[in-house]
Amino acid sequence: MGLLVAGIVAVALLVGYALLVAAPNLPSLDTITDYRPKIPLRIYTADNVLIGEFGEERRNFVPIAEIPDVMKKAVLAIEDDRFYEHGGVDFVGVLRAGLANLRGGLSQGASTIT
Repeated sequence: MGLLVAGIVAVALLVGYALLVAAPNLPSLDTITDYRPKIPLRIYTADNVLIGEFGEERRNFVPIAEIPDVMKKAVLAIEDDRFYEHGGVDFVGVLRAGLANLRGGLSQGASTIT
């Protein structure tokens, strides 16, 4: 019983420490909800032919509604097949990954979707 209590206390201390260290570095909720991806400046000729792109990243913004369902399902299947069963943090996945990492096997992580 003492080992269980010690384990719970250790986990609580670890979570508390992580929150104290991580919380000041987390972005504000406004920053997260007002996502504006970097889209390159595109230069076109008068007849609408692309002649150049300038910027750090080369991407095209695609609204989620335009992404085919099969693509969404493929991403969920490979990243987090329980995505719709938790509220954004898969505690079972985090625990599984943590135990696997402690055992020294392949390094694992939890869902990277959110």
